[in-house]
Amino acid sequence: MEALVKAPRQSPRRRVSRIALGVWIPLAMIGTWVLVSRHQACSYACVSPSTLGRGFVEVIATGELPSALAGTFEKTLLALCLGAPAGLLVGGALGASRMIDRAIGPLFHAFRQVPFLGLAPLMALWFGTGRLAQVILTVLAVVYPVVLSTYEGIRAIDPKYLEVARVMKLGNDQILAAVTVPAVAPYVYAGVSHAIPFAWIATVGGELLLPSGVGIGTMMATSEAGGRLDLVLVCTLTVAAASLCVDRALVRVGRRMMLWRDDASNRL
Repeated sequence: MEALVKAPRQSPRRRVSRIALGVWIPLAMIGTWVLVSRHQACSYACVSPSTLGRGFVEVIATGELPSALAGTFEKTLLALCLGAPAGLLVGGALGASRMIDRAIGPLFHAFRQVPFLGLAPLMALWFGTGRLAQVILTVLAVVYPVVLSTYEGIRAIDPKYLEVARVMKLGNDQILAAVTVPAVAPYVYAGVSHAIPFAWIATVGGELLLPSGVGIGTMMATSEAGGRLDLVLVCTLTVAAASLCVDRALVRVGRRMMLWRDDASNRL
């Protein structure tokens, strides 16, 4: 019989102490913010919470903030849909073929040392400052981690598994389904997990450097040019909140997708 081991429950006192430990720093920062914003000399550089609240209500009422957030999400999702499969194919080719690795591996590793936001001026010259340049910039940010993770996953496959598969006279398709995909899946998931925040950063950064169209970064650049510090802070806090939600959702999805590994371990 399998023994079910339950994690010990935390006492209410310890749970409250953990919550308080994570809350006191934000509360201290908010208190400092309120005190600093009351000084006339700092009123421009540090807007008051009430001014920030009025700015937030303003951009919500006009629909500017939801529209900008939706535009940034849409570009990020498009870049992920294009960059993740491309990274998977390139990483798979580099990991599966030593000849391809020797041919294009050095070029890829040299090119990825260039910061992707540093390519913004080049993208602007080649593709303009519109949506296309922003998406291409984000696609490059997605491709790098997916390629590296897929490459490492294929190279980490134990040769003994491949030998057993050949002894059992499995075909290439069967080896791919029974050995390669299960072994590489955790690495691919890790690569996509790293690619999502990179995609979000690249999209917002691209909108800041190439301010055109609809997006949070474009809204931040426009607000900064108009001297609206309250709207700049609204955009910054919105980006932080959206990034936190995406991160939490990614963790939950990852736990569900990797349940098969726990099941397999319990059968051993």
